Amino acid sequence: MGLLESWRKARGAVLRRDYEDAMARMSGANSSARAAFLNNLHQTVTEVVAHYSGASPAERKAFLRDARKQAIQMWSEGGWPSSLGFGIACLSAESRFVPGDDAAFVRRETDLLIREAEEAARRPR
Repeated sequence: MGLLESWRKARGAVLRRDYEDAMARMSGANSSARAAFLNNLHQTVTEVVAHYSGASPAERKAFLRDARKQAIQMWSEGGWPSSLGFGIACLSAESRFVPGDDAAFVRRETDLLIREAEEAARRPR
């Protein structure tokens, strides 16, 4: 296994840790927070995945850096559920391009959340 492949698999472990951290922060959230989380995920995931997928490696890195800044700003302004939803959208996009079991886990779990967000968006309010 080459150095780049080793690094990419290690990146999968970081994705998994970030996913687990986000979900731990959502555990015990009230229904309004959960709704905001799912709503932001639903509203952002398609655009995030499309942008990330069509970008060069350097553009992807810049995109994730800017996305992190946006998420921190949302969090600082009190929109932590939306911040976490946006973070999950970013993890979903990145996990599609990282090899290994950890990245595959993140992809499966974020896909489940995306389906839940889509279902929640279809429900009448």
